[in-house]
Amino acid sequence: MKVPETSRFCREDKHEDCSHWYGMGSEYVQLCQCSCHASCPVQGARAQTQALRDQCICVGARVWRAQEEELRPRLEEQRRAREESSERAQAALRSLKPHPGATEPEIRDELTRAYKDHGIEPVPGELELAAAAIRSRIASKGLHESLRDVSRHLGEAVRAFRADASAEEDNGAFDKSDHHPGL
Repeated sequence: MKVPETSRFCREDKHEDCSHWYGMGSEYVQLCQCSCHASCPVQGARAQTQALRDQCICVGARVWRAQEEELRPRLEEQRRAREESSERAQAALRSLKPHPGATEPEIRDELTRAYKDHGIEPVPGELELAAAAIRSRIASKGLHESLRDVSRHLGEAVRAFRADASAEEDNGAFDKSDHHPGL
């Protein structure tokens, strides 16, 4: 699928709303190629996110800068909450003591208790995913090795699972594809 060369604002002839970019990666943004951005010092097909923040003079850039400033405290709080949740999830996983022949339902029950003990409310499907991953690791590596490193490997999967759930919650807040570089 070919990415459009202009933002939806410029395609809809709403140039004053265009932030000069329409797609992003972790460090780079795709720049809108509409001629309304010709006077901006940030040019090319893509630019570093920080350069766009620092140098873009386009009218629509003021909108996303203001929104970014307004959202910064909320995003920082969400980041801290994710880190805290991840730390509690890691502690819960480290507290598990499944026996070598434990079934997925037994592991899920133990996970449920561990999550409750650590004040964690699992997202739908998380316990099933975690139980299956733990059972698989026990079967492939043996109990001792599995318990030693399950926290590290499963923690990555749980963080990704929780991040997907958080992203779904935030989807209606704003259109990230036309605003907020680096968020």
